[in-house]
Amino acid sequence: MQRIVVWYRRDLRVHDHAALSQACADAREVIPVFILDPNQFAHSEVGSGRVQFLLECLADLDRSLIERGSYLTLLRGNATELLPRFIRQVGAQAVYYAADIERWSGQVRDRDLARRFADEGVVFRAFLNYYLQSEGEYERERWHAAWTAHSKQPLHMPPARIVTPLLELDETLPHFTFIPTLRDLGLPANTQTTLPGGETRARARLRDFLDHRVEAYRYAISKPAAAEDDGTSRLSPYLKFGCVSVRTCLQEARRRYLPANLGARKSLEAWVSRLRWRDHYIQKFAMYPEAEFVNLFTPFDAVRRYEDADPRLLAAWQRGETGFPLVDASMRALTRTGLLNFRMRAMLATFLTINLMIHWRHGAEWFMKHLLDGDTCIDHWQWQMQAGITQPSRAYIRAYNPLKQCHDHDPDARFIHRHVPELRDVPAPLVFEPERISPMEQTFYHVRLGHDYPFPIVDAEATRQAALKVLMPLREQLAQAERAGRLEEYRAHVAGVYPCVRVRSTEGSEQPAN
Repeated sequence: MQRIVVWYRRDLRVHDHAALSQACADAREVIPVFILDPNQFAHSEVGSGRVQFLLECLADLDRSLIERGSYLTLLRGNATELLPRFIRQVGAQAVYYAADIERWSGQVRDRDLARRFADEGVVFRAFLNYYLQSEGEYERERWHAAWTAHSKQPLHMPPARIVTPLLELDETLPHFTFIPTLRDLGLPANTQTTLPGGETRARARLRDFLDHRVEAYRYAISKPAAAEDDGTSRLSPYLKFGCVSVRTCLQEARRRYLPANLGARKSLEAWVSRLRWRDHYIQKFAMYPEAEFVNLFTPFDAVRRYEDADPRLLAAWQRGETGFPLVDASMRALTRTGLLNFRMRAMLATFLTINLMIHWRHGAEWFMKHLLDGDTCIDHWQWQMQAGITQPSRAYIRAYNPLKQCHDHDPDARFIHRHVPELRDVPAPLVFEPERISPMEQTFYHVRLGHDYPFPIVDAEATRQAALKVLMPLREQLAQAERAGRLEEYRAHVAGVYPCVRVRSTEGSEQPAN
């Protein structure tokens, strides 16, 4: 072929990029393109922090392409309308792209484009960015075997040279001739202080983590202060935007396994397991795309309705002013930095959905608006899991005790003191239960409860017990249905939303990554 367009989406790199590599092999000229869609930026789950990270990724990708004799074309508009017009204008014979299922609207877009390009005789070919089964019948062990096999395949080397024609796009194709700013996109300024975007940073962070920091990973993964101090890889935003491939991470980890000491090996094993779970939850959306919108099982629709959320409790949770210091520190860290370790995310989720009995979608929307690594597939599924909706055969609901988490994972209150400055003078363990601080101690530690810092907005144990009385009968109802082979009768359905992968009826419950 003469010309192939490589449509970049969530695969913003040149290393181990299947579509780019194949396009360079199949065509004389390759045109890399990214489409900035204003409708996506207007979504309620999109925040300026993640868009700023995206723009930095695009700038880094453009530099990498320029080094190879190419450049990134930036279009602005609806991809379904814009991409076919662009293909006609540049005279390309094919579009190569990486498959992605993060949102149902994106799956619909790709199917619409496939039909349009087929009618126009344009090749529309998908490649893997991460391992994804996008058709057929899912079976867990077979999926895991395929995931493992994909992870061991040779990496695609970055092209040494990419021949890209100098395009002169006319005014009928909205586009940028530069990497825009948030202001150019009509978005508010970013207030988060966090990681810089791009493949260059991602690859440097991967090397630094595996060469110097990995041994502490098993300890740091559950400790919010240690995780925030680079005890974990903090590669999740880069994986979200495909600045580095999961396969690259896995192969780099395996290469370092044999020379490593026992502690480093155990941490490498734990990290690799997390990468597999990441792809596993993305795969879930191919099977249950309705999880983006509604409860997976309809019996839960009668409790914790979205419209019934107590605005006072929800606002206190969002502001990090619940009166539970580790909950508040975690929320403030998340909104300030766009990052938070998994255990603290899970604690925030169960506090909202179990202790406050507020619909998980309120939490999912808040997380997605503020997280740098916000991924609908992972975020929404995890929220339903922490809300006690998924895995009905599991005979319990996990609710993270905010006080126990303090003692277990922030025993010196380093994380609390960092993010809740009004309690900075209160030592551990007294700071874990500020409502117990006497008036004399309040004077001594320069804090006035109810003024500088709130009293607890709920009784954690009482609200947990009350929630279990409501939720556990629903789970038992579903568990009985599952044992009788009737679980599908209770599964939610959204008009026009359907899975692209069927699930074997013998598939059982799965344990989450903790």
